[in-house]
Amino acid sequence: MNIYRWDTVLVTVTATLLLAGTPLQATECPLKTGFTFNETVKVKSKAGITKKAHPVSVQMGPASSLVYTNKLRVNTDGSPRSYNQYGRDAPGAVQAYNRLCNALSVKLKSGEILSAETQPNCHFITQYYQPTRDSGWKISPEYTIKWYAIEHEDPKDGRYRPCVQQSGPFKNFFISTTALPNVLNQKSCNVANWVDSDQIPYITLPPDGRFDQGGKAMGSLALVRATIAGQRRTVVAIVADTGNSFELGEGSIALHRLLRGMTPDSFAPYQSYEIGSAVTTILFPELKAERPFTNEGLQAQREHLEALLGDADTAENCLTARP
Repeated sequence: MNIYRWDTVLVTVTATLLLAGTPLQATECPLKTGFTFNETVKVKSKAGITKKAHPVSVQMGPASSLVYTNKLRVNTDGSPRSYNQYGRDAPGAVQAYNRLCNALSVKLKSGEILSAETQPNCHFITQYYQPTRDSGWKISPEYTIKWYAIEHEDPKDGRYRPCVQQSGPFKNFFISTTALPNVLNQKSCNVANWVDSDQIPYITLPPDGRFDQGGKAMGSLALVRATIAGQRRTVVAIVADTGNSFELGEGSIALHRLLRGMTPDSFAPYQSYEIGSAVTTILFPELKAERPFTNEGLQAQREHLEALLGDADTAENCLTARP
């Protein structure tokens, strides 16, 4: 008499079918509910510029990571080519990446703040900044200039001097700063003090404790994934600057070039680098990059970071997640 173990037969048949080509379920990215960051975005129309809310879902991923998907704007800070004290299109100079009104604001005696946010046409540059520059940076009793992303000296002798490059291809350009110093022992008014947007792929974080943990997230590593013109690319970046309180998703010029597959020396006005399609960022707040910061050193971390997400399938699903 033959005795059959039907449970064994069932397992054997099931295994045979799987090996014969029945597709297995891919490993999903183990995301957990996180929080919502409420952006304020500008919408242009014939009636003018209006603002609307844009919620961005931020989820918790493996290895204490934060995962979110959004457009990627451009941050030029830290680049020696970022701001020219005579304007973006100053005669006789290479074109600057950015507008001066993105580098400073003006506080009037009345308390009113003039900035690129309150005056998109940047008229305050002509009215207040240019007379101050032409006076040798004399302090006015009627208004105060606040430098956003420009290295500057402490006020003295009745003047509030920003740091200006004195020689080289970007002579007369300001020395642009980042929240994360590039070197720890800084020399005053030195472009090497800051993380260069042209050379280092970095992202910014809004001043929101859920992201930056009181500034402790500076220097953290991140994986950034974008698909552009059918080409999918993943870049390792660091957190190097603080962005606007109402926006999530800014990256350096170097990060945009790498995601687009552009050459390192290609130039365009900063707005043209912006990636409007979905870009996935996986931030590892507890993992820090080591100085000196180099693109080569950052990209060497990719395999390690992806391994923290799980096996190859899990890592891929995390990078293509649309939380």
